[in-house]
Amino acid sequence: MKTLATLDRGVAASEDDRSAVNALVESLETLASSPSRAASLAPTEARLAAALDGAWRLAYSSTFAGEQTGSQGFTGAPGGGSPGASLGSVYQRLSFDDDEEKATCDNVVELRGPFGGAAAASLGHSCAVTGNTCRITFTGVTVERNPFGLPPFTLPSPMDALPREARDALMSGGFQSGAFDTTFVDAETRVSRGDRGELRVFVKEA
Repeated sequence: MKTLATLDRGVAASEDDRSAVNALVESLETLASSPSRAASLAPTEARLAAALDGAWRLAYSSTFAGEQTGSQGFTGAPGGGSPGASLGSVYQRLSFDDDEEKATCDNVVELRGPFGGAAAASLGHSCAVTGNTCRITFTGVTVERNPFGLPPFTLPSPMDALPREARDALMSGGFQSGAFDTTFVDAETRVSRGDRGELRVFVKEA
């Protein structure tokens, strides 16, 4: 985590940084696949839901790492973004119930405004676990928090309605319908690999 702390989720990663992160992740995945540790670090389907349940903050994304080195997290760009806006934390919030049809995966992005206001949008998904794979299906977008103090509300056309910074974080982050494999998970850290080749590292929040 010390290695990732200065990389702004990968946005500020240099080529050397990316190589170092990949090496660290591969060492964790090797550890998880060893016979003596596999049961606890790469849980079977029966235990994976319990291991994933909770809120996970995105610490590193290989997609973000492909952006221009030194970017300040998708700040407003000329002609396309919201001037002065900046990307806050990005979370994946997983909730599992005894009723498999109620399992959910919400991908949450926070956006900080130029005058101190903050907003948070959540892309909701239904979620199903098979083996070490989570398959998610998009269900809708909710604005959970906004600088105007309005109660949470649903967006009828989510991608068009969100500011560019939020769209970039959610779309480029791969947070749509799809699937991801959990290749390492313990009480604090989770590594996932998406069906489009994305590597993501998360830190447990709650």
